Amino acid sequence: MKIFLAHSFSEDISSIIVEVQEFLESLGHQCISGEKPESSGVSDKVKKRINDCDIFLGIFNQENKISGEDNAYTTSNWVIQESGFALGKEKGTIFLVENGIYKFPGLQGDLEVVFFDKEMVSKSFTKISHMISSLDGNKQEEYEIISSEVGNDEKNRIISNC
Repeated sequence: MKIFLAHSFSEDISSIIVEVQEFLESLGHQCISGEKPESSGVSDKVKKRINDCDIFLGIFNQENKISGEDNAYTTSNWVIQESGFALGKEKGTIFLVENGIYKFPGLQGDLEVVFFDKEMVSKSFTKISHMISSLDGNKQEEYEIISSEVGNDEKNRIISNC
């Protein structure tokens, strides 16, 4: 599947983006983002890339501390707007939200989100895999993740019960 990976271009999140992208690609998915330059305007480029993808995965990371609030941060306005566009286009959406984002999800209120800690983003991978599987109707991917956690004997038992 083609997954649009929406994220901030802040340096402090670059390792998280690489880790998430490598995980998705290890499952056989193609990751697209708004990073690669084109001759068109930025918003047109991003809209086209979201349209061309099957799933939108937005990474909402902490950006600016909100004064007067304990451990509360804003997130990227671009990622918020891109997620709204993806919802409007009825794309399958997954929101990966760093702990501490102020008043998330707002507009996305009834959608399930995956919260993560910047130091342990890989702990969210099983849940992301489950969500991708539910969006594409393919459960095999989900069982492959489970098998890496429980071993081959347990994998065979899980698959045979499906």
